[in-house]
Amino acid sequence: MPIVKVDLWAGQPKEKKAEAADVIATGLGRVLGCNKEAVIVLFNDVELDNWSVGGKLVSDTV
Repeated sequence: MPIVKVDLWAGQPKEKKAEAADVIATGLGRVLGCNKEAVIVLFNDVELDNWSVGGKLVSDTV
């Protein structure tokens, strides 16, 4: 069973995570030839203080 880990900015709504999980599971299931029910998606909410882009903390740029 495939396991997909997704890091994203903390605060994303539950509904958006559910939609993303369905899209990921459906697509990966199709590509790998397995049922989407076999696909595990793990979301890791990362606080903006712990995320950097271009050498700057995201929390300082938002």
